[in-house]
Amino acid sequence: MSKTLSSPGVLIQEAANAPPIVGVATSVTAFIGLAAQGQAGVAVEISGLEAFQAAYGATDPAYPLTQAVSDFFAVGGETAVIVRLDGAATTPAGFAAALTALDEVHFNILVLSPDQIEGDAPLFAREAAANYVVQRTAVLILDPLAVWATAQDAAQNVGDLGNFLIEAAGRIACYFPRATVQIDRQVIPRPVSGAAAGLWAKTDRQKGVWIAPAGLDAVLPYAGALLNLTDDDLNLLFPHSINGVRLLFGTGLCLWGAVTLAPRSAQSHLNVQRLLDHIEVSVLNGLAWTAVESASPSLFAQVSHEVAMFLTGIWQAGGLMGAQAADAFAVICDGSNNPPMTVAEGLLRIDLKLAVTAPAEFIVLSLQVPVATQ
Repeated sequence: MSKTLSSPGVLIQEAANAPPIVGVATSVTAFIGLAAQGQAGVAVEISGLEAFQAAYGATDPAYPLTQAVSDFFAVGGETAVIVRLDGAATTPAGFAAALTALDEVHFNILVLSPDQIEGDAPLFAREAAANYVVQRTAVLILDPLAVWATAQDAAQNVGDLGNFLIEAAGRIACYFPRATVQIDRQVIPRPVSGAAAGLWAKTDRQKGVWIAPAGLDAVLPYAGALLNLTDDDLNLLFPHSINGVRLLFGTGLCLWGAVTLAPRSAQSHLNVQRLLDHIEVSVLNGLAWTAVESASPSLFAQVSHEVAMFLTGIWQAGGLMGAQAADAFAVICDGSNNPPMTVAEGLLRIDLKLAVTAPAEFIVLSLQVPVATQ
């Protein structure tokens, strides 16, 4: 017997039993770079610094990858995926193989380590990684170029990071300047991308992926930076979508900004992009069962119900705006967006209208999952 069920944001007529949609991990970080030891060309999941050092060697300035991973775990990162490059330098073929190695593993954040601590990840690697994170619904953290000595250098030459499509730019965050550490009484520059990823993970765990990982709670594990940013410096950086690394006396060195390289829009906010990614990947993974189901009004209702329940959880946790769930989101999965031609191709479309936390506006996210053909 059919029954009417009301779910926040959607009214459905009939719903059968189905596995609930479970949110995927949001801050698994993939690292690509050189190391003194360890198997090359394979993606290895690591859950702590001790396990990393056992596999790839101790933290060593000669191998910036080891420093990035060490910093990641030091500030709150929990799960890393390591791809050690083969050889003594990053090459196009080796980097392409490293990306291929990541194809079969889940990750949300990608960090590239330069071959030398005072150098940069090669341009070809930056551009290839930018295209790859679009395919993988992930985000790339890029370190500022080593030649950028001032905020003006960074603002005027941000294009030197790479020739990125707008879709890719919306998945790239860059932090300026690099930090510094003292080793044997020498001041050595330290890229902050690994630590930034760790702070993202900590923020996700404590507050939610929809909260910007920046400000007084986003303190890096370094004593200083190559440049102490002023308000004027920050005013130069922000119009060019570069996040600051700012020393605050009494607090420490902080991430100061959470935007991507994309032109200003809702999705140029890092937390908004990452929340949308979380919703998209979780929903697609959670609806894998539809591949053996035929499209029908009852399937439309079932899918709508499961997606609404998942979004209700995010709204209740503070990830979507609205006094009630119906104000925070809407789910459309019915005949209006699933005409016979689309269904005949084995696809089911789900349109989501989402009131993201910041800024306060609706974003429409359209997803497609496979269904059985008649």
